[in-house]
Amino acid sequence: AKVSFRADLGYHRWDIVASLALSIDRMSPGVVEIGVHDGKTSDFLLRTLPQLRLLGIDPVDRVSAMYAAAPDRATFLQTTSQAAVKSDRFLEQWGRIDLVFIDALKSYHEQVSYIRDWAPHIRRSGGCMCGHDFSHLYFDLVRATLDEIPPNTTLYLGAADMWWWCYSP
Repeated sequence: AKVSFRADLGYHRWDIVASLALSIDRMSPGVVEIGVHDGKTSDFLLRTLPQLRLLGIDPVDRVSAMYAAAPDRATFLQTTSQAAVKSDRFLEQWGRIDLVFIDALKSYHEQVSYIRDWAPHIRRSGGCMCGHDFSHLYFDLVRATLDEIPPNTTLYLGAADMWWWCYSP
C-alpha cells in the first residue's frame, strides 16, 4: 500500500475528522465514532457540521446529555463496538455509513476487529475509515492498521497521530 502524509486537514483529530466528513459528497454524511470517551470530537462535529448525522459508541457513558441535545442527528449507544455493529437499531437507522472514526482500545486484536466489523458498512464511493493514535506508542495499533489496508488504497497520515483511507468515488 502507498502511504502519504497530509498536513492540510487540520492539527487536531476533530479537525481532520470534520475535514474528511466535509469531503464526502453527500447532503448529510453519516459518521460513526467508536470510542467517544469525553466527547471532544463529538462536540466539535456536532457544533461545526450541522448537516452531520453522528452515531457515538462507547461502553462508558460520559456524553449522553450532549447527544440528547441533538436528537434528530445524534445517537449515542452505550455498548461495545462489536455489539453496536450487530444491533438491529444500528442496521435499521443507519445501514450504510460514510465515515468511521476509531479512537478506542489500542490492541492489535481490537483494531483489526474494529476495521473488519465496520468496513462492510462504509459506502464504497467516497466513504472513509479513519482513526487516532497511529504512533510509536501504540505499535500494535499501527501494525493492525497496516495489515488491514484494502488493496490499491493509499493510507494517509496526518497531524495528531491520525490515519485514514477513503474509497474512490
